[in-house]
Amino acid sequence: CYIPVASTITGVKWFQTTKGVYTGNNTNGVALYSYSSGTLTKVAESTNDLTIWSTPNVNTYASKAFSSTYSASVGIYFIALLYSNSAQTTAPQIGIGSSVWASSQFAFDFTNSVKLNMYANTQTAFGSTYAVSSLPNGSPWIVWLY
Repeated sequence: CYIPVASTITGVKWFQTTKGVYTGNNTNGVALYSYSSGTLTKVAESTNDLTIWSTPNVNTYASKAFSSTYSASVGIYFIALLYSNSAQTTAPQIGIGSSVWASSQFAFDFTNSVKLNMYANTQTAFGSTYAVSSLPNGSPWIVWLY
């Protein structure tokens, strides 16, 4: 997301379409990354919440605050969501864009291999930095900063 004016950011909101039924382990939560020259750097993170993806009701807006507010300067930021489980009956799902958006989103001509949506598999915690060139295309989730 692009933050056009300096802002105090508290956390992340999303629309939960399917309530997860799982046993959480490792890290579950949200984080915010700043972007510069092909590198994402973690600037804010929520506390670990093993039930974050199972407590919202179906088709409900949910939110998670960062462990402390973040004073964001003007710039591009990426929102990260982390789901980790040791056992799962139902995977949690959050709202996504239309199929047209999902199929066309990667055609933009961003520099440094930046994509609108990226993912990193097998993460058990939020990394402090990521090279965007190492991250493949991800699902187009709809999330907001607050």
